[in-house]
Amino acid sequence: MGMTNAEASVMIDRPAEAVWSFVFADLNRFAKCINPDVIESKQTSAGPIGVGATFHETRSKMPKAMDYRITEYEPNNRFTVEMISGPIKGSVATEKVERMEGKTKFTEITAYRFSGLYKILQPFMAGKAQKETQDRVDRLKRAIESEAKP
Repeated sequence: MGMTNAEASVMIDRPAEAVWSFVFADLNRFAKCINPDVIESKQTSAGPIGVGATFHETRSKMPKAMDYRITEYEPNNRFTVEMISGPIKGSVATEKVERMEGKTKFTEITAYRFSGLYKILQPFMAGKAQKETQDRVDRLKRAIESEAKP
């Protein structure tokens, strides 16, 4: 069994720079915003956020803890993270920010790699993965658009 892929996009009524700023001004807030199971997400590497930066996430549901690393980072354009621990180790998620006439198309593309019990459940996870990906981008849209326009 290979990977399970999920992709979702949403149009956000804010410029790309505002969307990028929302994501990277506070990654803990971003993580909690897109996934209500996140208790805390914190940077575990020294230095600025960029390629090679690592993070640890604590969650209320499975997986309870996860570590990830930024593998691609192009400000106001895209970033990619790879899960480096936990039952979805080796999974890769890319977030893209595209300018669209004063608005932003935000896309998440995730290639899930499952291990352990998750691997056994993989055939049943595809629909759940797609729904969760759509839910994440929808939550991001609501959070950003609920803030006052600059």
